[in-house]
Amino acid sequence: MTDTNQLGRLPWELLEEIVAQLPAPDILTLEKVARGFHDFIRSSPRIQHKLGLWAAGLEHNLSTSFTLVDSVKALKEYRTRWKSVNIDRYQTTIGTHTFGANVDVGGVFAIPKDNGIQFYTLPSSLRAIAPKSHKIRFGSGVAGFTFHPQEDVVVVAVPIGRIINLHLITMSGGVPHPSALKQIIESETGPISPSHSVFLSITGHRLASMAENTNTNTIQLNVWDWRTGELLFEHHSPYYQSLGFLDDYRLVISVSASKHGGSPGLLLLDTKRVSLMVPTQTLFHGPVSSRQWICLSEAGGYHPSPQDTLSSTPFYPASSQRILALSLEPQRGFGVIKVETLLKLARERAGEEIHWEEWKPYLVETSTEGTLNASYHWLSGFRLFSASVTKDGRRCDLHVYDFSPHARMKFLHLAGDGRKVIRPSVVGHRLPWNAMDIHDITFGHDSMVVQLCPISLGSIPNVAPDIESL
Repeated sequence: MTDTNQLGRLPWELLEEIVAQLPAPDILTLEKVARGFHDFIRSSPRIQHKLGLWAAGLEHNLSTSFTLVDSVKALKEYRTRWKSVNIDRYQTTIGTHTFGANVDVGGVFAIPKDNGIQFYTLPSSLRAIAPKSHKIRFGSGVAGFTFHPQEDVVVVAVPIGRIINLHLITMSGGVPHPSALKQIIESETGPISPSHSVFLSITGHRLASMAENTNTNTIQLNVWDWRTGELLFEHHSPYYQSLGFLDDYRLVISVSASKHGGSPGLLLLDTKRVSLMVPTQTLFHGPVSSRQWICLSEAGGYHPSPQDTLSSTPFYPASSQRILALSLEPQRGFGVIKVETLLKLARERAGEEIHWEEWKPYLVETSTEGTLNASYHWLSGFRLFSASVTKDGRRCDLHVYDFSPHARMKFLHLAGDGRKVIRPSVVGHRLPWNAMDIHDITFGHDSMVVQLCPISLGSIPNVAPDIESL
């Protein structure tokens, strides 16, 4: 913060706090004000800490009280990590699941392993968090799982015979939750396949599941109040693809076709107001990829907690600080919209269909080159990491898209009216592996987990990839 021109780019909340504590000079000059700013910043660990959050893209945590180690170095360390790759290797064995479902929440990574779930706390040099792990065991295979570190709860879908059951247990000790058993699907055609998968998502109040129902040849969507065990919503559709919670109660669902039989799109379900079998509001139907995904920014950061088994507690930002991304048609890359904007549109047009053309002014389209071959996840706040395979299929490049309003290079103003599109700041990095050896990629906060196939093209089943943390 030696450049006076940078002062105008600070969040107004932070500027007000600094100005309020500056001594009043006899003669108010720009030079004295600038010197006062710099002297106060250098002498105030609290302001240095907040500047570190801002520089690291975590400006939505400015009001959060927690300690970072030497946080002023956050931005420099964030940049230099891409110049030198440090690899920590974790050998994993998954058992009956070839690769299984992988989940990351606030720097905690989980993977099915030997009839159980292995949790890893991803290391963070910026926050002085060492890598840790522990395992929760089950007596049978896992069809799907999700977890919520703040609530100390893990939800696991376990197929037994003709039935898929939900088990709710504590994340720290594996102790059953009071509402421990919920039946999802009962097959009328025979035992459920061990490879059957269930997609789960949880918030502080709601739990959603999505799974194939062989009785009806549809995708069955259920929503519960997981604290009471009450089933709030059940619906069957052949078009459901993926889901994610915008906040504690509102759920967004991607579909392969609209209810009118048109193009793919999104549905919004407010789980505070629904009763069984009530249809959802259609947000839009438009040029969404058939290989569709939606991605929501989750935890903005995490800090050590001595009493926490996993040594990390994620922050779940309000909808005003969250972003939704979704895949578009080939060669169009992905689109990004602020959740706050999305919910505002939904409120203004409650119960009505919001057409793609009404979305478009708020949606930022970012083109990508080559063939996409990996997951997309939010690192923190406004940064999207994507991995793409070059056209020759030999190399895998990592790109960091910074949508922060305070990005150091060009930034994207997501609250704009769509008439002026500014490309986000993009940083490229060559990954040190053959593209075909990479099975999946996910992210912590200043670390990246790369799952590698044991052999190119993953030709040997039931052998787990390595997990490598950058």
